[in-house]
Amino acid sequence: MATATPREILRVPTQSERVAVRDITPAQAQELLKLNTNNRQLKTRHAEVLADDMRAGRFRFNGDPIRFNGSTLLDGQHRLYACVLSGIPFRAVVVFDLDDTDCMATLDGGRKRTLADRLHLRGEKYAGRLSSILTSHYLLTAKNYSNRATQLSSGALIQWLDQHPGLREAAEWWVANEKAMRAIGAGYSVVAAMWHEATLLSVQSRDEFFELLASGVGLSDDSPVLLLRNRLIANASARTKMTARDIVAICIKAWNLYRVGAGCKVLRWTRDGRGSEDWPVME
Repeated sequence: MATATPREILRVPTQSERVAVRDITPAQAQELLKLNTNNRQLKTRHAEVLADDMRAGRFRFNGDPIRFNGSTLLDGQHRLYACVLSGIPFRAVVVFDLDDTDCMATLDGGRKRTLADRLHLRGEKYAGRLSSILTSHYLLTAKNYSNRATQLSSGALIQWLDQHPGLREAAEWWVANEKAMRAIGAGYSVVAAMWHEATLLSVQSRDEFFELLASGVGLSDDSPVLLLRNRLIANASARTKMTARDIVAICIKAWNLYRVGAGCKVLRWTRDGRGSEDWPVME
C-alpha cells in the first residue's frame, strides 16, 4: 500500500493551501517520518532534549515550520521524532510543495539563538557568564559533574535559573572577582557554581574560603586552600591538564576540609582503581 502524503496525514486537502497550522499527534508524526528520505542525519540526543521539553510542558509553538516537497520531508525530523518519543502532540506551521533543489541549501543557515541570547532578551545581567554558570551548576548538583555531554534545552536551563535565583548573584560575584580567580587558573563557571552552593551552607565560610583561595595570604603548608591554590596554578601551565571533573572534586574536598578546620599533606581525588573514592559532596 502506498505511503500517505503529508496532506493526507495532516488532513489538508486543498492543494492551494500551501501553509497550515496543525496539532500533530504522535501517530501522525510517526507517519510523517516515513517521508524522511532525503535529510541530514538524525541527532537522537537533540530529539531526546526536545522530547523532555514536550513532556515537561516547556515546548512552545513559535512558528518554526515543518517543510515538505511533495511527499518528502525537508525539515522538522527532530521535532517529529521528539513527538513520537514523548507521546505528546505539538503544534506547528506546516509548509507544503517546496522545491527541494532550490530551498534545501538555504535551510538552517541562520545563526542559532543561544542560551545567552535568550537570557539577554529576558533582561538578565551578565547573560554570557550566567549561561555557562547555569550549565555548570546543573552538572555539579544534579550530575556529579560526570557527564559534560549532558544536554539541556535553553528552556530547561532557564527553568533551572528560576529554581535557583541565587545563581544571578554568583554571576555578579564572578564578574567582581574575575581577575583574581583567573590569576590562579580557576574556571569561572564551576567556581561560581560552587560559590553559590557555599552560600547555602555558610556565607562566612564562603567569603573566607574564596578570599584565601584568591590571595594565598597567611596559609600554612598543610592548608587545603593553599594546596588547592597551588594545584590550580600548576595545572594552568601544565602540558597535560587535569580533567574538569577532577578539578571540581578537589575543589569540593578542599572546601570540606576547610570547613572542619582540617589540614592535609596531599589534595587529590581517586576516581578509579584501588582506593577509589565516592564523589565528594559539599558540606
